[in-house]
Amino acid sequence: MDTISILNIIVSLAMLVFVFWAIFKKLNAVFAFFTASLCGIIYYTVINGSIMGSSTGSAILDIFDYIRQIWVVQMQDQILILMSVMGYVAYMNHIKATTLLGLSLGKPLKKLNKPFLVLFMTMAFTAFLKWAIQSNVGQAALIIATLYPIILSLGITKETAASALVFATCIIWGPGNGLTVMLWGMAPSDMPIADYFAKYEIINTLCCMAVSFTVFYFTSKHYDKKDGALVETKWDDVQDPKELGLPGFYAFLPFLPVVL
Repeated sequence: MDTISILNIIVSLAMLVFVFWAIFKKLNAVFAFFTASLCGIIYYTVINGSIMGSSTGSAILDIFDYIRQIWVVQMQDQILILMSVMGYVAYMNHIKATTLLGLSLGKPLKKLNKPFLVLFMTMAFTAFLKWAIQSNVGQAALIIATLYPIILSLGITKETAASALVFATCIIWGPGNGLTVMLWGMAPSDMPIADYFAKYEIINTLCCMAVSFTVFYFTSKHYDKKDGALVETKWDDVQDPKELGLPGFYAFLPFLPVVL
């Protein structure tokens, strides 16, 4: 192993240590990751003389131009979509449409008396939503506006509900997903990506979901009971949806982005 490779490993470990330190110190996570990334770009530029093979004629300006290019691409791709989604979620909370949704669907689901079973089904729905929404952040934002209030209305703790939905968004699959395309490209045969997805990825991912979701189901239920955190909702005390004074179709509005 040459000197440059050893130095690369040392710098990478130093960046990870900095990020972990910042998180444990409860510093701003965005600032921590941005600082670590900026240090990595500066290091790469110093070692190679330019960043990603392009140059403005100045190594210092190359760094800022590279960051500008990344921001332009991200703005055109995901950031504008996420800004729109998060703005819509905030508006749904403001007009209490998410509250109406939770009250309208939560009470009928409560009659099943299986809040963790509903949580399990919600996780499965979230995972299948990946076929239509490839972005984890965009997927999570829509889930927070639609399914999250329903889960809370069943008496599931915020910690368990949030971790369940975040965990479900980690399932990456679908013929339009970038990781699927990359893995399909590594296959030695000329199999179409649709065949690869149907014959290999679906069965493997379903097995993974069955095992991981089942483990999450029992562990979450166990620790919620152990910590005394499970809230037993008494539906006689729950506000009636009509008391909000909102039109009934408001309960559908949070699902509108999912439908679109």
